[in-house]
Amino acid sequence: VASSSHPPWSIHPNILARIVYVDFPGVNSARIPRMARATDFLYRWIWDPDIAERVRFLRKISLFEGLEAGSLGKVAMLVYEKEYHIGESVFHEGDMARAVFMIRDGAVEVFKASAGREVNLARLGAGELFGEMALVHEAPRSATVRVVEPAELFLLYKSDLDGLMERHPRIANRIIMNLVRMLIERLRETSEHFVVETLTKPAVTK
Repeated sequence: VASSSHPPWSIHPNILARIVYVDFPGVNSARIPRMARATDFLYRWIWDPDIAERVRFLRKISLFEGLEAGSLGKVAMLVYEKEYHIGESVFHEGDMARAVFMIRDGAVEVFKASAGREVNLARLGAGELFGEMALVHEAPRSATVRVVEPAELFLLYKSDLDGLMERHPRIANRIIMNLVRMLIERLRETSEHFVVETLTKPAVTK
């Protein structure tokens, strides 16, 4: 007997809507699409191995800290996956920022062009993210990111986060709060580094 990927209790959202409308005419018709979407969400989250794997990955990312499994499942269904080869650029300095990137596997380098040469800023690996400012506003990228090890990246577009804000504002607000905290911590680290460099720099004598 051929096995089915569908759970024995699953009901297609469209069929669910018909059942509710015919057998329970007292139910507000405006709720039917929401019930159908809820059924589709539960089916994909429980039975789709890709969604389950994304939830496990997102749980480790600081941008989604504090979100429970159900909320992570909603985010996971908005995430895109893309593979990159060594030497391939994820984006270039000056490109319009539209998404945040999360490294599932592999490594990338972040650099800027300065006086005709490349200045390396950072090397990032699995579990790290970059380009998160895109979630705040769409502006030109401040640096270029190039793949240095075969990479598998997850992308979350600002437009999808905006849609999440409309449908599930509590989840989206939590993500924005985490992003603000991350940016504040990064600014503090940058300021401390600048102070240390300034204090340890040899004085120039005339």
